[in-house]
Amino acid sequence: MRLTEEHIREWPRVGGWHVDPRSGHRVHTGEGLEMGDGVIIGDRVTIGAGVTLGDEVALRDGATLGDGVRAAAGVRLGDGVTVGDDTTLGSRVSVGAGATIGNRVTIGAGARVGDGADIAAGVSLAEGAIVPDGASLSGAA
Repeated sequence: MRLTEEHIREWPRVGGWHVDPRSGHRVHTGEGLEMGDGVIIGDRVTIGAGVTLGDEVALRDGATLGDGVRAAAGVRLGDGVTVGDDTTLGSRVSVGAGATIGNRVTIGAGARVGDGADIAAGVSLAEGAIVPDGASLSGAA
């Protein structure tokens, strides 16, 4: 069965969170969520309005996606990752635990963002780019 926004909204609510009756994971979603097949959502995940998640996207525990985020197929977000509004993540992008990605960022297909990295608003990363653990980026990269 394909998980949809409607399925999530039917889950019981506890303290403002929708709770998956199978896993017990808590999820908060804005309006207009679109999801592909095989999406995996961890516990305490917050998804903003108008978000699109491609096939096989995985959001680990504590991930937060702002409004208008677009994550293509195969994107992987680690524990506690924050992604700002109107950001685009190309296919197979991997973002390490605790990383922060600002608003209006574009990350090309196959790029890797290390644990705890900080990418400022408006940055564009090329396809296959590698951002080391703990790095901070501003401007074009």
